[in-house]
Amino acid sequence: MNLKKFWFLLLCTPYALQLVQADEVLTHLPEPGITSIESPWFTGPLLAPAAHTIPPGHYDIEPYLNFFAFTGSYGDNWKTTSTPNFYSLNLYVPGWIGITSFLDFSIALQGFYQFTQGERSTQFGDLPFGFDIQLLNETEAGWWPSIKMSLQASAPTGKYKNLNPDKLGTDAVGSGNWRPGINLVLGRLYQVAANHFLAPRVAFNYTVPTPLHVSNLNVYGGTEGTSGTVYPGNSFWVDCGLEYNMTQKWALALDLYYQHWNKNKFKGNTGFISEGVAAIMTNPSAEQFSLAPAIEYNWSPYVGLIGGVWFTVGGRNAARFVTGTLALNIYI
Repeated sequence: MNLKKFWFLLLCTPYALQLVQADEVLTHLPEPGITSIESPWFTGPLLAPAAHTIPPGHYDIEPYLNFFAFTGSYGDNWKTTSTPNFYSLNLYVPGWIGITSFLDFSIALQGFYQFTQGERSTQFGDLPFGFDIQLLNETEAGWWPSIKMSLQASAPTGKYKNLNPDKLGTDAVGSGNWRPGINLVLGRLYQVAANHFLAPRVAFNYTVPTPLHVSNLNVYGGTEGTSGTVYPGNSFWVDCGLEYNMTQKWALALDLYYQHWNKNKFKGNTGFISEGVAAIMTNPSAEQFSLAPAIEYNWSPYVGLIGGVWFTVGGRNAARFVTGTLALNIYI
């Protein structure tokens, strides 16, 4: 596993490795203005956050099981290069607690089992958390969407420095910094036929990672003797999520996802990978396009299962991957 590229792998994974990730509140509350017994029961989509907070006195938990296969990388010319397959099995368990009619709190636990070329490692990841604020609720009579803002961060609890070179990156699961960010999500439910509904969402995120100290081999690069401060570049992503119900219990979902990262900088001693050859501790700007189709089954308005595949379709200086995902949502 090329650790110079692993930084991009961290950033391209919204629920597991990036902290975009603890804001996907997939509520099963009746939608505003919909009173028919055939009202849709939605669980997804896989990536786009919901546009509604959890009401006070209620809870939502949604364990995700993600299996990532990183198969290569996109170069500066947008062309792909294959690398030895790197696999990451991730259990990601986010939960939300309703505080007021317009505010909830989220936190997520996550662990990883990673393996490649005969090497493997089991690690606890970073700890995402944040607050969601309801700015506007849609109504049946109005044209405006529901709008939710999220203020997020991620505690650096995952391993990110002093890595074992023999582990080939399998012991690298953290970013090493807090990564504060802000989300804005817009969503609305449209009735397109007698008992068929379309639920589009558009989400925007901007993250400003904090500087961090690294030593030796780390997720940003380096080698034995590396010591200094990394200044990760800011990142931005936008996600258009769509859901369409076939029946009250069955639905289809799709995410169209784009992410951009600014280049990161380093100040300190890079160390040397061989005589006269300095280790690399900076990464150029990068971007990535991906899709995530999925199918949902809901037993009730409060319990639903979603499964799908998330995969890249293009990029620059970023990872190429395919991910299988299964998630069970429980609203209490």
